[in-house]
Parts: sequence; structure tokens; C-alpha cells
Amino acid sequence: MTLITVMSGKIIFSSEVNYVVPSNEEVGYREDGSGAFRTHCLESHITNDDPLMFPNIVGGAHLHVFFGNPKIDSFTTVEDLKNTNHTKCDGGILNKSAYWVPALIGSNGERLKYVDPLFYYKTGYHVPSHLISAPPD
Repeated sequence: MTLITVMSGKIIFSSEVNYVVPSNEEVGYREDGSGAFRTHCLESHITNDDPLMFPNIVGGAHLHVFFGNPKIDSFTTVEDLKNTNHTKCDGGILNKSAYWVPALIGSNGERLKYVDPLFYYKTGYHVPSHLISAPPD
């Protein structure tokens, strides 16, 4: 499948992909000044790293399943995210996001796979968007 992103009638991104689900969903104005998005991402890797809770400590966390950016580890910075050219999220390399969640282990001891996960973000209502910032490097 070819992913083509069009903005104002011009193609701004085109790529051969096999995991992106195109959407005709309109981007709308948010009158309360908050921000929100949703995206689908596939599993990229599994590790005991947690770049936010245990930065620079390899294996310092419980087992996590990572989605989206496949190069996330305990040493990842915001700059690393900006410079990536790989993803397993909808939107191709325009979506450089990374998500991780605890691994779920079934009663038989095998890890349960996440199927069609939807990730979302909301800034929080009644909190002005200019008060919300990314974590420091």
C-alpha cells in the first residue's frame, strides 16, 4: 500500500508501507485550547527499560512492551525521537512517537500480545495548553 498525506491539495508525504491504516478523519479546531490525538501502533520490541522512570539504567524496570519507535531504550532522549526515521505507528515517519506499557503475562506464563492498540493523548481540560510541556532531555 502507498501512504500519501495531502495538505492543502499538495502531497507532503508518500511512502510504501504495509501497516498503516489511512483515515479520512478531519482535524478539528478545539475551542477550549486543549489538544488531543489518537493513533494505532504495532508492537516494536520488549525490554526491561523505562526511559522516563529509569533513564540511563539498562534493565532497571519491569518488563515493558514498546510500540511505535523501535529504537527506544533507557538512553532515549527527546532529540532521539525527533531524529528517528523508523516507526510502527500510523502516519509513517511523520509519527515518531513511542509508547510503552507493562507486559501482561497469562496464567500459563506466556506474554499476552496486544492486538490493535489505540494510543491517545489529551492535554487535560481547563488547563491552558501553553502550561503543558515535554519532559526535559
